[in-house]
Amino acid sequence: MPDTLPRPLRLLRGATLADGRVVDVELDGDRVSAVLPSGSAAPAAADETLELDGFLLITAPAEPHAHFDKALSYDLIRPPQGDLVRAIESWKAYSAEMTAEGIADRARAVALRLLAHGTTAVRCHVDLLSTGDPMRAVDALVRVREELAGLMDLELVALAGWQAPDRHVEEALDRGIDLVGGAPHLAPDPSADLRRLLAIAERRGVGVDLHADESLDGADTLAEYARLVRDWPVTTSAGHCVRLGVLEAAKLDAVIAEIRASDLGIISLPITNLYLQGWERPVATPRGLTALRALLDAGVRVAAGADNIRDPFNPVGRGMRSRRLRCS
Repeated sequence: MPDTLPRPLRLLRGATLADGRVVDVELDGDRVSAVLPSGSAAPAAADETLELDGFLLITAPAEPHAHFDKALSYDLIRPPQGDLVRAIESWKAYSAEMTAEGIADRARAVALRLLAHGTTAVRCHVDLLSTGDPMRAVDALVRVREELAGLMDLELVALAGWQAPDRHVEEALDRGIDLVGGAPHLAPDPSADLRRLLAIAERRGVGVDLHADESLDGADTLAEYARLVRDWPVTTSAGHCVRLGVLEAAKLDAVIAEIRASDLGIISLPITNLYLQGWERPVATPRGLTALRALLDAGVRVAAGADNIRDPFNPVGRGMRSRRLRCS
């Protein structure tokens, strides 16, 4: 936990905006009260002024898809490099010995890295563990969210594998998890797992953010997901969706039409998917990315996230969703 709160500021002076303007920004508590041409703002005390001459000022970024419970575990696990299945197997084997305290320590460390680089809102998926107490990661992340309240908005998603019973998803929601999540495409019966997760969310009146179609072949669940949540009043989104990137044009258009009709948000996670996908195709390896251009052209809500940081699913990363940039 940080020992002190950020220094209060009243004036950001000489900042360059994304459109090229150089401005002074007056602050009133946690709100921007005025954006003025550079040099025209009333002076503020030196300890309440931040000089941004030559720096680009942007809004604080949000991370739409993270796994803080897994973060920074690569050096502890030393997993073999490989595809999604090998990463899952490595993670499950290690998770048997994890404690809630250890999970919280790693989650807190990576959250503070993101915060230090400007990220103030994160949606984080949390495993319902298959060995020992299934709520260890849930309790750890709820604790970290409470510790960082006022500094970071941390929205938590229950990542329920197909083996996780409904009662565990319900208990996670009771303990403070915000949204229902899972990976129905990995289940023996993807449609059945999709429908049972959506039934829990509908019963509880909460939103859904699923890992969807995270493979270059196999089950397609996105179209059915979109049809089932049509006109839902809560947030609905899907992460990864790399299967879209290898669909032939007519089928892709049909799936995107369903996504657009339901205003289902799609979250692309290129860093992790570029690492995990295509290992079985050493020649002419596909990129393993979702169909971003087609989604954007169709008007689908699209976000991009970092996903995993230094764990079996992605061995690299520094938690830097943003950087302070010098302007020439």
